[in-house]
Amino acid sequence: DVAGSTHNGDLISLLIPRSISFVVAVCGIVLAGRAFLPIDVSFTRRVIAQRVVDSQSAAVWAVLSQIYS
Repeated sequence: DVAGSTHNGDLISLLIPRSISFVVAVCGIVLAGRAFLPIDVSFTRRVIAQRVVDSQSAAVWAVLSQIYS
C-alpha cells in the first residue's frame, strides 16, 4: 500500500522489469501523489542499493523473484 506508508511528494524507488507490471506500478504511484525513480534491474545489487540510499527513497517497490531468479 503505497498511500498508507508514504506522504505526497515522497520518492518511491521502482525496481521492476519493464512490463505491464511496471506500467501499473507507475500509475499507482503517480495516482497516489508520489514520485518514482525507476532503477534498472540489470544493475548489480551494490549499485541498486547505492541508488536507493542516495535518492533517500521513502519506499522501494520491487519484484525480486523476477530479478534474481
